[in-house]
Amino acid sequence: VSRFSVDEGRSWTVHNFTSTPVFVDGLLSEPGDETLVMTVFGHISYRSDWELVKVDFRQSFPQACSEDDYEPWQLTDPQGETCIMGQRRSFRRRKDGASCVKGRSFTSALSSHTCPCTDRDFSCDYGFERSRTGGGACLADFWLRPDSPPADCPLGQSYQSSSGYRKLASNRCEGGGSPQPSRGQHLCPLLPPAGLRVATQGQVLVVAPGEDVTFVVHQEQGHTSSTRYQVELGDGVRAVYQN
Repeated sequence: VSRFSVDEGRSWTVHNFTSTPVFVDGLLSEPGDETLVMTVFGHISYRSDWELVKVDFRQSFPQACSEDDYEPWQLTDPQGETCIMGQRRSFRRRKDGASCVKGRSFTSALSSHTCPCTDRDFSCDYGFERSRTGGGACLADFWLRPDSPPADCPLGQSYQSSSGYRKLASNRCEGGGSPQPSRGQHLCPLLPPAGLRVATQGQVLVVAPGEDVTFVVHQEQGHTSSTRYQVELGDGVRAVYQN
């Protein structure tokens, strides 16, 4: 049984192909947006051969659509909001009950206008979550220090801290009274050294007497230019190095 509608489901046309039940596996259409021929393929049972049914809608849509067969339509969400992802967009669509087929030159888009930003155009940035009170503002989680510098922050450089908000990807809103994703600008502070690791070059553990050994120092935090390194190998010689 085939059922199709041309008025958004208000009424349906039914055609019975066969009285034998068929398990439908898929539907194929011929190339092109204006095609009116489709092929339904399936099985009468899981052990039977393929069953193919070609459906031709050309008699149901005998003519090409004219301008009078179209109407403007504005995109809305289920709540009726017209600004979606920062844009208000309108399209051209076929009128209900118009028994015609779109031509090759048909274009659906009519217009697109940018909307002012609102709260719904933003999400909380990483490390922030919506508050259940206070208007649903984005607040930092307990483990996050929003203004703390990154691990790699050279002295004299600057870094940005998050305001807690970021615009949704592909959102095109502009302006408005919503929380803007502005970021604070801070200078990299002078941090104490931390996470110091010493190893030999090439991870060599044993060397012959008199052979030169190169040590590699890795420092996770702090500025190597302002850190002094003291080396003592237990032979009574102590050396201090500074970059």
